[in-house]
Amino acid sequence: MQVSVQVEDVSSIKKVLHIVVPQEKVNSELNNAYDNLKKTSKIKGFRPGKTPRAVLESMFEKQVHAEVVPKLIEDSYWDAIKETGFHAVGIPEIDPAELKPNSPYEYKAKIEINPIIPHIDFKGLSLTKNKYHVSEEELDAQIGMHRKRMGIQKVSDSEYSLKMGDWVHMQLSATADEKPIENMANLNNHLFKVGEAEVLKDIWPELIGLRVNEEKDFAISFGSDHPEPMFCNKTISFHVKIIEIRIETLPELDDAFAISLGFQSVDVLRNYIRDDLQHRYNYRAEQELYEDMYRLLLTPLNFEVPEAMVHAEMQGILAEIKESYEQNNLPIDEFEKNKKEFSNKYRDIAIGKARRVLLIDTIISQEKLALNDDDIEQGLKFAAASQRQTVAVLKQHYQKNKDQFDYFKQALLEKKAIDLILSYSKIEEVEPNESHA
Repeated sequence: MQVSVQVEDVSSIKKVLHIVVPQEKVNSELNNAYDNLKKTSKIKGFRPGKTPRAVLESMFEKQVHAEVVPKLIEDSYWDAIKETGFHAVGIPEIDPAELKPNSPYEYKAKIEINPIIPHIDFKGLSLTKNKYHVSEEELDAQIGMHRKRMGIQKVSDSEYSLKMGDWVHMQLSATADEKPIENMANLNNHLFKVGEAEVLKDIWPELIGLRVNEEKDFAISFGSDHPEPMFCNKTISFHVKIIEIRIETLPELDDAFAISLGFQSVDVLRNYIRDDLQHRYNYRAEQELYEDMYRLLLTPLNFEVPEAMVHAEMQGILAEIKESYEQNNLPIDEFEKNKKEFSNKYRDIAIGKARRVLLIDTIISQEKLALNDDDIEQGLKFAAASQRQTVAVLKQHYQKNKDQFDYFKQALLEKKAIDLILSYSKIEEVEPNESHA
């Protein structure tokens, strides 16, 4: 289809396309629509397929136009994008106009495009990489966590006083500005370990020493850094009643304990945990190296970021926050209520993530990087090992989920670009300046 396109520059990445569909195309689509309608419509006084066009127009013009306009827009929009050579990002904002027979069809499409980033000189970066080491204290802490997980809970008697590390079931109510906080009741159906649960961190000291069936009233003034937004910068009055206390007994740290976890001995268990922690530290060091790389490459670059990309990155951030709410048994309706606040708070992070994507995409294009069969095969082997499944199973999964496979290949291509940058960089390994425990 031959379309006419005029481009209105709103900014370097925002454009308005003024698109004109030729009259011949408009009439052709209208004729097809009415021909199909004539074959299927049943109009009183006319035999099937013999209803005059004028009658159909008088009865169904609005319906036909509503069917034809989306088709004209869909076909012509992609022709216009091809003609302009733009790489549109996200969903276009279409401003449809009224369709007039025997006339061209004109409408506007507001689009965002990727910014034009000049040649990036990525060679010769001076980077530092932290060398993390696993300490014995960290090993002990990890083993302690396994012991806690295998611990046995015993219900206390009525004379027992609550201590840090115990488990407690309580009834908790709260008021702020003399109004009850209704969501507090959601906490009453759970067992909490005293000293844990970030949302209750300021409450625990008030509960130490209480016994079963004891009640207490107290007030706490919260700062602006509390993880629960409804507590921030408020003085909350609480009423608590202890329903049940459970005392935790931990297993002895011996070979029998290690065997219960699937290891031959305590020494084998410690070596496994040490290797796992070191693997995590190696990953952390790698991510910090990437941060250093991105900082050096992006600092001198000044370019606009399409809002569609920022929105996509923000959806990922919000998904992580929601998952955190779920894992900490926090009310999801509070997350939904505060989504706008979260979006404002983390907008700069979303923009930063989008800038990184654009940077790497530019280097991929600039260096004409592409994946070969060996790249994909090695990537599949690594992914299969990390997911503890076979390459064959993973391949079968991607055969059924092409979109996921495309995402997987894009991630491999981005990693190839990062590896290229690092291969031309001077990387100095250093001891961390601060504790990483």
